[in-house]
Amino acid sequence: MVDNISIMRIQKIFLLLLTSLPYFIGFSQNDSIQEIEKGIWLEPVAPKFPGGGKRMKSFIQLVKHFPDSAKAKEIEGKVYVQFLVGKTGELSNFNILRSPDSSLSQEAIRIMKLMPDFIPGTNHNGDSVKVRMVMPIDFKINLENENSYYVKEPVFPGGENAFFSYLSKKLIFTQPISDNYIFKYYFKFVIEKDGSISNLKMLKNYNEELYRQVILIFLDMPNWKPATFKEKPVRSQMAIPIRFHPR
Repeated sequence: MVDNISIMRIQKIFLLLLTSLPYFIGFSQNDSIQEIEKGIWLEPVAPKFPGGGKRMKSFIQLVKHFPDSAKAKEIEGKVYVQFLVGKTGELSNFNILRSPDSSLSQEAIRIMKLMPDFIPGTNHNGDSVKVRMVMPIDFKINLENENSYYVKEPVFPGGENAFFSYLSKKLIFTQPISDNYIFKYYFKFVIEKDGSISNLKMLKNYNEELYRQVILIFLDMPNWKPATFKEKPVRSQMAIPIRFHPR
């Protein structure tokens, strides 16, 4: 039997973690004190997005699409997604805890399902453990449209040839290609005023394996030199084809 002192000690640790860590861990009312102690309550190491929080923020910016229905109604706000990080870092059990609109909820789940595996959490013994987390995803309407009219177009460091060379060196296409067939895919994205990339979309012939690859390639891409209008940086939109030829 666990005495009252032990229970109070665990409760204090529980409250400290909930107020000091950027994630939450949930147990049902049926969990015993012994089961909680085997969790990551004592000296835990939280799961991490590969590359850290800044890279995760860039990932969300890159793949997030603001639903047209919510934009038309001027609905914005944060969606809180609860999910489970497994012992090997895989994400599952997605659940919306709070959301201003169902379309934003669907988009938040889509974003979470595109995320790569996390670096798993560990307990005080250094063992990998399952951790339940909550991720807030902020949807804010950007009133600045992507400018189709600019004096200077956006430029990838080194120019257009350098951009396609960058892609070709990193892309790996595993689908068999016949000798007389060319696979062609189209992507659209926004170049922000600071040169970062957002709103990456695959327009035609959707292929999830390829889309996931392109996301990670764009995530680590150097910033562009943004488009300018009247000598000021502006948001701009680009569409590019990616072709796979038989070799």
